Amino acid sequence: MSSSPREVALLFEAEYGPAGAESELQDRFTDASDIETKLRTLGVLGKLRKMHSDSEPVEAACCGKLGCRTGDNLAEIDGRVLCPHCRAEYALEER
Repeated sequence: MSSSPREVALLFEAEYGPAGAESELQDRFTDASDIETKLRTLGVLGKLRKMHSDSEPVEAACCGKLGCRTGDNLAEIDGRVLCPHCRAEYALEER
């Protein structure tokens, strides 16, 4: 079963962090030997970049999701202030 580009982008972001995920995907694109892998990697890279452009960094005390008190790397997405983990969940569930 194949994962969607958004799901893969979220996995890369969770594993490598926002900047590291983009760098890792660019490296994988460069190292890919077949066109199908290159196209898949470009699709994931595009989704990752779109996810980053959809959110805007903000200064806040903590994440706005009920029960989450993370205060690092907060960004606003669709009017909500969320941490990277909660933004990823929101993108999967709400969008």
